[in-house]
Amino acid sequence: FGDGDSTTGKKTEHTYYSGGEYNVVTNASKAGEQAVSRIKVSIREPEMTILATNRGKLVDILLENHSKFEINVGEFEIVKNEGGRQNTFIFPQDTIINSGKAVNIMGEISGLHVENQTEKITMRYPNGRFVAETVLEISTDVFAKIQSETIEASKNRKKKK
Repeated sequence: FGDGDSTTGKKTEHTYYSGGEYNVVTNASKAGEQAVSRIKVSIREPEMTILATNRGKLVDILLENHSKFEINVGEFEIVKNEGGRQNTFIFPQDTIINSGKAVNIMGEISGLHVENQTEKITMRYPNGRFVAETVLEISTDVFAKIQSETIEASKNRKKKK
Protein backbone atom coordinates (compact mmCIF):
# COMPACT_ATOMS: atom_id res chain seq x y z
CA PHE A 1 0.00 0.00 0.00
CA GLY A 2 3.04 2.25 -0.05
CA ASP A 3 2.88 3.05 3.66
CA GLY A 4 4.69 -0.03 4.98
CA ASP A 5 1.54 -2.16 5.28
CA SER A 6 0.53 -5.07 3.07
CA THR A 7 -2.08 -7.80 2.97
CA THR A 8 -3.09 -10.85 0.95
CA GLY A 9 -6.41 -12.25 -0.19
CA LYS A 10 -8.99 -12.06 -2.94
CA LYS A 11 -10.48 -8.87 -1.50
CA THR A 12 -8.59 -6.46 0.73
CA GLU A 13 -9.21 -3.08 2.33
CA HIS A 14 -6.74 -0.58 3.71
CA THR A 15 -6.91 2.60 5.79
CA TYR A 16 -4.26 5.31 5.51
CA TYR A 17 -3.51 7.15 8.74
CA SER A 18 -1.82 10.22 7.29
CA GLY A 19 -1.95 12.31 4.16
CA GLY A 20 0.48 11.83 1.28
CA GLU A 21 0.99 10.12 -2.08
CA TYR A 22 1.32 6.35 -2.04
CA ASN A 23 2.18 3.81 -4.74
CA VAL A 24 -0.14 0.83 -4.39
CA VAL A 25 1.07 -2.36 -6.06
CA THR A 26 -1.18 -5.36 -6.73
CA ASN A 27 0.32 -8.76 -7.52
CA ALA A 28 -1.95 -11.53 -8.76
CA SER A 29 -1.36 -15.07 -9.90
CA LYS A 30 -3.49 -17.92 -11.20
CA ALA A 31 -2.50 -21.23 -12.80
CA GLY A 32 1.13 -20.18 -13.19
CA GLU A 33 0.25 -16.80 -14.74
CA GLN A 34 1.27 -13.59 -12.95
CA ALA A 35 0.16 -9.97 -13.27
CA VAL A 36 1.32 -6.77 -11.59
CA SER A 37 -0.58 -3.49 -11.46
CA ARG A 38 0.39 -0.19 -9.86
CA ILE A 39 -1.57 2.96 -9.07
CA LYS A 40 -0.71 6.21 -7.28
CA VAL A 41 -3.13 7.14 -4.48
CA SER A 42 -3.31 10.66 -3.00
CA ILE A 43 -4.55 10.95 0.57
CA ARG A 44 -5.40 14.45 1.78
CA GLU A 45 -6.36 15.72 5.19
CA PRO A 46 -10.02 16.78 5.10
CA GLU A 47 -10.79 20.49 5.13
CA MET A 48 -14.17 20.43 6.79
CA THR A 49 -16.30 21.91 9.50
CA ILE A 50 -18.95 20.30 11.64
CA LEU A 51 -22.02 22.19 12.86
CA ALA A 52 -24.80 20.99 15.13
CA THR A 53 -28.37 22.19 15.55
CA ASN A 54 -31.26 20.79 17.48
CA ARG A 55 -34.86 20.15 16.48
CA GLY A 56 -36.48 19.57 19.81
CA LYS A 57 -34.58 16.68 21.38
CA LEU A 58 -32.92 15.56 18.10
CA VAL A 59 -29.44 16.75 17.09
CA ASP A 60 -28.77 17.32 13.37
CA ILE A 61 -25.17 17.42 12.12
CA LEU A 62 -24.03 19.45 9.10
CA LEU A 63 -20.65 18.52 7.58
CA GLU A 64 -19.15 21.03 5.14
CA ASN A 65 -16.33 20.06 2.76
CA HIS A 66 -14.15 23.13 2.09
CA SER A 67 -11.54 21.36 -0.05
CA LYS A 68 -11.17 21.09 -3.84
CA PHE A 69 -11.61 17.32 -3.56
CA GLU A 70 -14.37 14.95 -2.52
CA ILE A 71 -14.04 13.44 0.95
CA ASN A 72 -14.90 9.85 1.82
CA VAL A 73 -16.07 9.92 5.45
CA GLY A 74 -16.99 6.23 5.48
CA GLU A 75 -16.41 4.75 8.95
CA PHE A 76 -15.61 8.17 10.47
CA GLU A 77 -17.35 8.69 13.83
CA ILE A 78 -19.44 11.47 15.28
CA VAL A 79 -19.11 11.29 19.06
CA LYS A 80 -21.30 13.22 21.49
CA ASN A 81 -20.38 13.12 25.16
CA GLU A 82 -23.32 12.94 27.54
CA GLY A 83 -22.33 13.30 31.18
CA GLY A 84 -19.62 10.66 31.02
CA ARG A 85 -21.40 8.53 28.39
CA GLN A 86 -20.69 8.58 24.69
CA ASN A 87 -23.30 8.52 21.95
CA THR A 88 -21.65 7.55 18.64
CA PHE A 89 -22.73 7.57 15.00
CA ILE A 90 -20.50 5.79 12.45
CA PHE A 91 -20.84 6.79 8.80
CA PRO A 92 -21.56 3.92 6.40
CA GLN A 93 -18.73 2.82 4.13
CA ASP A 94 -18.13 5.08 1.10
CA THR A 95 -20.11 8.08 2.36
CA ILE A 96 -18.86 10.78 -0.04
CA ILE A 97 -19.09 14.56 0.45
CA ASN A 98 -18.42 16.35 -2.82
CA SER A 99 -15.99 19.25 -3.16
CA GLY A 100 -17.42 22.49 -1.78
CA LYS A 101 -20.64 20.77 -0.68
CA ALA A 102 -22.26 19.80 2.60
CA VAL A 103 -24.28 16.90 3.92
CA ASN A 104 -26.88 17.09 6.68
CA ILE A 105 -27.18 14.05 8.95
CA MET A 106 -30.61 14.18 10.55
CA GLY A 107 -31.04 13.20 14.20
CA GLU A 108 -33.45 10.42 13.17
CA ILE A 109 -30.57 8.77 11.29
CA SER A 110 -27.67 9.48 13.66
CA GLY A 111 -29.58 8.71 16.86
CA LEU A 112 -28.01 11.79 18.49
CA HIS A 113 -30.23 13.64 20.95
CA VAL A 114 -30.04 16.47 23.47
CA GLU A 115 -29.11 15.53 27.04
CA ASN A 116 -27.49 18.73 28.32
CA GLN A 117 -27.79 22.44 27.66
CA THR A 118 -24.25 22.42 26.22
CA GLU A 119 -23.14 19.44 24.08
CA LYS A 120 -19.61 18.82 22.74
CA ILE A 121 -19.69 16.97 19.42
CA THR A 122 -16.49 15.56 17.89
CA MET A 123 -15.71 13.97 14.52
CA ARG A 124 -12.99 11.30 14.47
CA TYR A 125 -11.19 9.24 11.83
CA PRO A 126 -11.84 5.47 11.88
CA ASN A 127 -8.64 5.09 13.96
CA GLY A 128 -10.02 7.52 16.59
CA ARG A 129 -7.84 10.50 15.62
CA PHE A 130 -9.45 13.94 15.91
CA VAL A 131 -10.87 15.65 12.76
CA ALA A 132 -13.12 18.48 13.99
CA GLU A 133 -15.49 19.46 16.78
CA THR A 134 -18.31 21.82 17.60
CA VAL A 135 -20.35 22.77 20.64
CA LEU A 136 -24.14 22.80 20.57
CA GLU A 137 -25.50 25.37 22.99
CA ILE A 138 -29.23 25.38 23.64
CA SER A 139 -30.97 28.40 25.12
CA THR A 140 -32.34 27.98 28.64
CA ASP A 141 -35.99 28.29 27.57
CA VAL A 142 -35.66 25.76 24.74
CA PHE A 143 -33.77 23.32 26.99
CA ALA A 144 -36.45 23.70 29.71
CA LYS A 145 -39.13 22.92 27.11
CA ILE A 146 -37.25 19.79 25.96
CA GLN A 147 -36.91 18.60 29.56
CA SER A 148 -40.59 19.26 30.22
CA GLU A 149 -41.63 17.31 27.10
CA THR A 150 -39.35 14.41 28.10
CA ILE A 151 -40.84 14.26 31.61
CA GLU A 152 -44.39 14.42 30.19
CA ALA A 153 -43.67 11.61 27.69
CA SER A 154 -42.24 9.48 30.50
CA LYS A 155 -45.38 10.03 32.63
CA ASN A 156 -47.62 9.08 29.69
CA ARG A 157 -45.67 5.83 29.13
CA LYS A 158 -46.07 4.94 32.81
CA LYS A 159 -49.86 5.63 32.65
CA LYS A 160 -50.23 3.26 29.67
CA LYS A 161 -48.64 0.40 31.65
